[in-house]
Amino acid sequence: MGDGRSCAGLERGQVFSNGSRVRARLRPQLVSSLGRPILSRHHAVSRITRQSCPIGYTNRDGTCVDVDECLLRNPCQHECRNTIGSFQCLCPTGYQLLSNGRSCTDIDECAVQGIQCGHNQMCFNTRGGYQCLDTPCPASYQKGGSPGTCYRPCSLECGSGGSPLILQYKLLTVPLGIPANHNVVRLSAFSEGGVLQEITSFTILKQGSEGGPGVGAGGQMFGIRDEAGRGIIFTLRPLQRSGLVRLRVQATTLSTQGRIKYQSIFIIYISISRYPY
Repeated sequence: MGDGRSCAGLERGQVFSNGSRVRARLRPQLVSSLGRPILSRHHAVSRITRQSCPIGYTNRDGTCVDVDECLLRNPCQHECRNTIGSFQCLCPTGYQLLSNGRSCTDIDECAVQGIQCGHNQMCFNTRGGYQCLDTPCPASYQKGGSPGTCYRPCSLECGSGGSPLILQYKLLTVPLGIPANHNVVRLSAFSEGGVLQEITSFTILKQGSEGGPGVGAGGQMFGIRDEAGRGIIFTLRPLQRSGLVRLRVQATTLSTQGRIKYQSIFIIYISISRYPY
């Protein structure tokens, strides 16, 4: 090299047409981490110094060698693929790459693809996919104005009829790895006029796994506590397995005299992702 200290690989140029073995247009050569030569797009590149190599390369004994960013910095949220002079981040199926080129976000197939589920079903967007879940209304109930809501017609003494006044289906998706004692969803009880009913208690009547081997192994995964008229569902232990959990929660609202005013049932599907995002 021109500084008298550095060396650079040389690429064989053209041979004169007269058949002589004189080599022409010798120029420095960029080398990838795999040992393959990299031809510069710019013929103006004529020498390599210890201080100057293209972005994504490092100087090794006077030769610019590709840097494996995936190995050195692990810049991607999911999967990193090293490329010549750079890197590329990849996302799992059902996710798409954000504009930062490194993080992944879930694709809402229910909205984007316009999934049409069957009768008495709702499209449940999960992280990385979707499911069509059964959301039927009991025989004595009618469908409400919002999806997944059923109500029992009632005019007088609605709380003493024995059956809940409202049944609601809730769909929730959470990432893998959530720690214990972490709040995941908040339930509220309102009157017909939209007033929060603060004298309300919440109880998990039933809890079970709907899929995913071992997702419910080791006991219940979620608990619930009352907090000023709201029911806070929280994790009882870390979420370390993916799958689908179904909760049946009862909300009971009392009057100031201690009589039952309203009863509601929430059927909550919680999908635990295969990934921590």
